[in-house]
Amino acid sequence: MTITISKTEGGLSGDSNTVDLPEHVREQLEICFHNIRIRPTSHGYAFILFLVLLLFSAIYYLNSIAFILCFLLISLLHNVFWLSYRNIQGLQIMPCATESVFSKQTAYFHFIVFNAEHYEREAIAIQWQNGPISFADIAANCYVEFSVRVPTKHRGYLKPESFQFFSCYPLALLECRCEFDFQQGVIIYPHPANQYPSVQSVQQSSRQKSHLSQGQDDFYQLRSYQAGDSLKHIAWKQSTKFDHYYTKEFQGEISDEIYSVNWEQSAHHGEKHCLAILTAQILDISTNDKPYELHLPYIHVSAGTGLAHRHRCLTELALCKIESENEGVSDRSNIIGLIELKQ
Repeated sequence: MTITISKTEGGLSGDSNTVDLPEHVREQLEICFHNIRIRPTSHGYAFILFLVLLLFSAIYYLNSIAFILCFLLISLLHNVFWLSYRNIQGLQIMPCATESVFSKQTAYFHFIVFNAEHYEREAIAIQWQNGPISFADIAANCYVEFSVRVPTKHRGYLKPESFQFFSCYPLALLECRCEFDFQQGVIIYPHPANQYPSVQSVQQSSRQKSHLSQGQDDFYQLRSYQAGDSLKHIAWKQSTKFDHYYTKEFQGEISDEIYSVNWEQSAHHGEKHCLAILTAQILDISTNDKPYELHLPYIHVSAGTGLAHRHRCLTELALCKIESENEGVSDRSNIIGLIELKQ
């Protein structure tokens, strides 16, 4: 697991401490006194041990200079304590949207750390589990985006454990640490198979009809872009001219044809390989913008096209459980409900 960061300055609005944060920010957590833990570092323990030995030596020898030095270092430690707490207190941590990936790929978890104060925050760090540590300075009224890369191994719903923000500023004697968990997860699609059988259409009709679609027939009209529309059918020239996305619609003669991605046709390969085959078939059909439906044990997805339909089908494959009807449907519904609530 590696971490990359990018620093961005936001635009100030009047005299307030607000910046123009990205729109995909969903929720935030402000670091306050109740979720900050302060403890000495290894250098801090050595420093405290030195203070104790110095104090006992001053008492034993009745040396006034040793007393002065000891109390001076104690006051220094007190200031370090206050500066360490001030450096991390009040930071706002905001998770961003996480895109679904295929298994064996890298999932990216993005976080925005916003400094609403009028002073700079030094050496703010993020860490997940025992992975590498990355540091960044956050200027006043600015934010830093941390991108945490987490490798994936299996399909399903990946929810990493708590992330940790901390700082050892200014002298690395004390560490202020904050753990947080936004219940943030990501759908991991099954890894597609390299070889797979072609999908046969399950419904054909020789009846031809005039049909509005996003195919490659005669151009009919433009309409506003909708989520799930294929990128191949976006009218880029008109979208650039009018500063708004438009999708091309076509009118032509097509046959009434639906393709079926069916579990039963590949079930003899075993669960893991069968899901890989179904994933590859969905990717192949969706590339050609053909309507298709998905049949799984206890689950059926109606025919459709577009990116939204592909995401729904791949999500069903990622969360599919074959062992038990009640268990599989219940777990899938809980996870999908949680994802929709986050969005």
